[in-house]
Amino acid sequence: MRIGWDIEQVFGTDTYTDADIDYYRIEYVPYVDTQLFISSVYHIEKLIDNEFDFEVPQFRLNYFFSLIFTDTNKYCYGAGWENEEITFEVTSTTTMQDCYKKIITSLCDRSATWSGLDAKWL
Repeated sequence: MRIGWDIEQVFGTDTYTDADIDYYRIEYVPYVDTQLFISSVYHIEKLIDNEFDFEVPQFRLNYFFSLIFTDTNKYCYGAGWENEEITFEVTSTTTMQDCYKKIITSLCDRSATWSGLDAKWL
């Protein structure tokens, strides 16, 4: 996270109206740049592995406070906020234990899989 501010000053002429008006604008813009990454790993040996990731890429949120003075002795103040597009990504990976047992290797001889040296519990 990064917190800061910008100060912008503009002296110009308003050309959007019929009468050209000179103005001075000062703007104070505090901002926050932030991002987020959360990762969770769940592991039970010889049973399950699960990884969950939640990510929000960096984005900026800022506020602004402005004050405008004109050459006709008028002033205007303003305040507001804006933010960049906020996106997020969620990924999850689950892996189960890859276990198997051959129940029948030969239809005629069941001693190898049921009671032999390599016999296993189901």
